[in-house]
Amino acid sequence: MKIVDGFAVRDVAGKSVAVAVGGKAASLGGMIALNETGKLLFSLLMEGTTEAKMASALTEAYEIDAATAEADVARFLSPLREANLIEE
Repeated sequence: MKIVDGFAVRDVAGKSVAVAVGGKAASLGGMIALNETGKLLFSLLMEGTTEAKMASALTEAYEIDAATAEADVARFLSPLREANLIEE
């Protein structure tokens, strides 16, 4: 899966955000605020990944169990899917 084309991750005033660029900027009309975990997951989505790889990255980065990581990934992806920002 991959985030749709038209996004860039930037650091603005010490905060990470995913910013719509080009034609996507007009249709989205905003930014997505990302915490450290969100930045990691969003970056993986920009490269193309799977939910399993995202969960694995969380378990390695934050030393959490697999069930917690899988739930966190599902919670992160839900609003992105609802907004049709993910290419499965």
